[in-house]
This record gives sequence, structure tokens and C-alpha cells, in this order.
Amino acid sequence: MNLVFDKLEAYIAEKPIIIQRIDVPSTNSYSIMPIFSRLGIYTGNDKSVFIKNKLKQPVFVFGQEKSGLASIANALMILGYTCYYNQDNLPCFEEDRFWSKKEKNYFNSYINITSLKKLGISEIIKLYPESKFIYTSNEKNINIDNQKVSHLHIPNECHDKWELLCNFLDLEYPAIPFPEINEFEITELSFNNKANFDSKELKFDNLPWIIQPNNYLSLQSDNNKPVNYNNSLILDKSTKFDFQQWKLRDDTFPSNLALFRPNNVKITENNIGLHFNYEVTPVRSYTSAALVTVEKYLYGKFKVELCPSNVSGLITGVFLHRNGPHQEIDIEFLGKDPTKMLINVFFNPGMEGSRLEYGYRGTPVVINLGFNASEDYHLYEIHWESDRIRWIVDGAVVYERIMYVPTPIPYLPMEFNINLWHSQSEKLAGKLNSRDIPTRSSIKKVEIEFQ
Repeated sequence: MNLVFDKLEAYIAEKPIIIQRIDVPSTNSYSIMPIFSRLGIYTGNDKSVFIKNKLKQPVFVFGQEKSGLASIANALMILGYTCYYNQDNLPCFEEDRFWSKKEKNYFNSYINITSLKKLGISEIIKLYPESKFIYTSNEKNINIDNQKVSHLHIPNECHDKWELLCNFLDLEYPAIPFPEINEFEITELSFNNKANFDSKELKFDNLPWIIQPNNYLSLQSDNNKPVNYNNSLILDKSTKFDFQQWKLRDDTFPSNLALFRPNNVKITENNIGLHFNYEVTPVRSYTSAALVTVEKYLYGKFKVELCPSNVSGLITGVFLHRNGPHQEIDIEFLGKDPTKMLINVFFNPGMEGSRLEYGYRGTPVVINLGFNASEDYHLYEIHWESDRIRWIVDGAVVYERIMYVPTPIPYLPMEFNINLWHSQSEKLAGKLNSRDIPTRSSIKKVEIEFQ
């Protein structure tokens, strides 16, 4: 049937015509729609938009260690709150706004902030009379000294935390499980106004877990303790593909104008090539190549010695990715200008299987490399830890992100990918000229260090 869609004149409705289930919203997650998306027939032009509810705010959450604070923070993000969590003090760019109230706060939910806990609820109420307070441990330890304060106790052993939380905040009960998240360790963050890299922010998604302070240029973590990884996975020209560890993709995705084919991954005496060709298939006019790990990794060092294609319209990707919820950490080389590297993070809260896939831009930043990446091999690395992400080129840190700015750090396992694809966005990737193909991106070595 896929071969005759032009004759069938098939259409896709924006809204469900027939309700599939009455207990949860219709998502097409168990219909033919995922197959359409995988084949690239459905182009996904309905770009997911987060529906912002009218929120009761600000919300302050206090509790003892291991009392479910991380779970409450994640649940508040799912409900649409912009959260700052598990720090001693407010960040410098929020401090003046919080106390002076001259400008709108960047955050509207504050979870386990030591300085606010010491301040006391009565003082917070003087500043923010409409405050809502949530506590996860014994009331006496939180010092709720005004019984007229709007407050809620959510014990860690509560069987339905969504019901308590949504009733308290007057919000709709979500159709996904309540997130039970392991507690994060406190890492003191420091912010400064001195840029240490040549970078440019592109347009970010507008989501409640993304902020863009305008009075800082870079940030650093005081946590410089090295992380030791006990395991590694290596792929190079001398390595035969272990298909228990690697998959060669044979599909595509909506914004990719090429179909991935396993036979476009070629190992030679010099490298592993990802080849892009003009080749008409039932769903695409071009074919290309992609590698992906079988396993999903939670944190680690992801290193690729690579020479990307310099053909306009094509993108060479080195990235971590997952769906349900969508989280992603990217390095991308745009063939139209291989002197630059595009880095990106996509974040959505939730647990494994949560249907949160909002955003199609992420939080992209362009890094000026100072050389043409397509002229030789260079070593590109993503160091992903629980509190930060570092992008490293030839041993030098070119960019670092710390928790909360502009997003929380992805915290769920992800697959590692390397691919070459043809973007439908000429604005992003440029226009493909058929005279420039076939082409390829070449890999000398891949190394993954993980626990």
C-alpha cells in the first residue's frame, strides 16, 4: 500500500475522527502512524506545542534528604512549572528579580533551596502572598508557622501523588505515571560574565523547562571531581561490526530527505565511510547511512574521530537520543559551513515511557571551530554527567552546560548515533546541489566510556 499513496490520495487528520479510547487522549501511538513516521511518509509538520496552563505560583518545596524532592521537581516540570532545584542559593541572574520583583522571575518553582528554607515561610509570604508550599517530610522540620498558609504534605509513601498535587494546584491529572526520580546530589553552581568560547545562540524552543537569562555568558560547576568509567566500546576500521553492539539503520525520520541503508556503511583500509547517494526508493530520492548503538547509556564519554561531508544540504550528526520522553545531546556539522559545529540539547521531563516529545528546535548553539572540519580528521567528544555536559574538540573544552541553564541535564538512558542525512530545512542546512553527490562522512575511530 505504501507504494501507491499518490493514487490513493491519503490524508491525515489533525484531530482524531474516531476516539480510540475514552480513558486517555488519542495519540495514535498504537496505530499505523508510527510506521508512517518511520518511513518518512508523515512529515511531522504539526510541530508539538506545549499547552501552558494558568499556574498558581510561586511554589516552594521543602523536605529532608531522600524524601522525594527530585520526584516532585520533575512532576512540577511536567505540569508546566519552571523549576530551580537542589541548590544552596538562587543563581545570580535570579537573585535580584526574586527580591526586588521589578522583573518577572525566571523560575516559578523553587525546590530544596537552602537559603529560602533558612529564610522561613513567614518571610517568603511577605514577599509573595500567593505562595504555595509543599513539603515532603515531617511538618515540624519545615517550620510552617502560619496555619493559614496554603500548603500540602506529600509523604514519600503516598500511593497517588498526582491526585494530591493536581488537586492542590488545581491542574488536570496527567495521563502519564508520576515520575519517581532518584535524588540528585547537590552541586554548587557558579556563574560569571566572561565568555571563554566563540559561540552564538540560535532560536530556542519556548518551553517551561527552558530559560534564557540575559545577564550571563558562561557558567561553571565547582564539581571538578573526575568521573571514572569502567567499561568501553571501540569501533574503528579494524573492528568488524558486532551486531550485538551496533545497528545499521534501515529507516528514516520525517525531516530527513534520505533513506538510511545498511550497505551505505563501508569499511575500507583507511576508515568507516557513511555514504550519501542519489538513489530513488519508494519513499525517498536519496539514500544515506547511520550507525546506532544497541545499548542505551546513562552518562559517559562519547568520542568520535571524524571528517564530515562539506556538501550543502547535508548534516553529519554525532549525538545521543531517546524518545518517551524525548531527550537528546547533539553535535552536528552543517555541510554548507564546516568551519562551525552546531551543538544542541533537547529536554523533556518524565519517566521511561512518558509521552513528552515537545520542541523541534531544542536549545541550539553554534561554535566557531577555527578550522574547516571537512579537510581532516579531528576528535570530537561529548562528556555527559549528571550535573553537566561538556563538548570537547581535540582535547579542548569548547562549551559547557550546567543544570538548569538553559535546561535541566538529560537524566535517562540514550542511544549513541552517528549519521549523515539530508535536511528538508534549507534555512538550516543549505540547498543540496546534485553535482556535489555522491559524498560521504568518514570515521576513523569511535570510543564510548561508560559505567
